[in-house]
Amino acid sequence: MAQKKTFVIALVVSTACLVLACLLGMAVSGSLLQTSLRNPLAAPDTLGITAGGELATVVALLGFGQLSPLAPTPIAFVGSLLGAIVVLLPWLRQACSDSSD
Repeated sequence: MAQKKTFVIALVVSTACLVLACLLGMAVSGSLLQTSLRNPLAAPDTLGITAGGELATVVALLGFGQLSPLAPTPIAFVGSLLGAIVVLLPWLRQACSDSSD
């Protein structure tokens, strides 16, 4: 009986820590995105990063047909990275040219 209570307590504490870590990670990533772009309205959905992930997932599902249930997550991640590169590359070029002047 004592082992079950210990397990439940450990599960509750670890779940709370996991949720807190996820929320903190999202807050820090959003803050870094807004700070680096110097735009308080910058968000993944307004920059098109989210749409890149969605597009990659839809193209993969239409192109390959039936995929593993685990496949859409990495496909969406890669699509989001490509979307971020497409959106942030012109900004990076401008930032580098401004700093060299």
